[in-house]
Amino acid sequence: MRDMLKRIVLVIFVLLLVTAVSGYFYMQKHPLEGNKSGTILNFPENLQNKFILKFTHPNIISSFIRNKPIF
Repeated sequence: MRDMLKRIVLVIFVLLLVTAVSGYFYMQKHPLEGNKSGTILNFPENLQNKFILKFTHPNIISSFIRNKPIF
């Protein structure tokens, strides 16, 4: 039982180590800095207003408070 637990911990550690190393090399090749189009999302103002109005409507907020679905 103890050997199996050691093996599980060792496998988890190795997977985390491999993930960290591969992430390090990926970030060396693809840095986050720079002028890429996806770094800052600028939505049109009318889209932002529709989103805010949709999810701040009083019926939706009160339904979350009462834990009752509105649909």
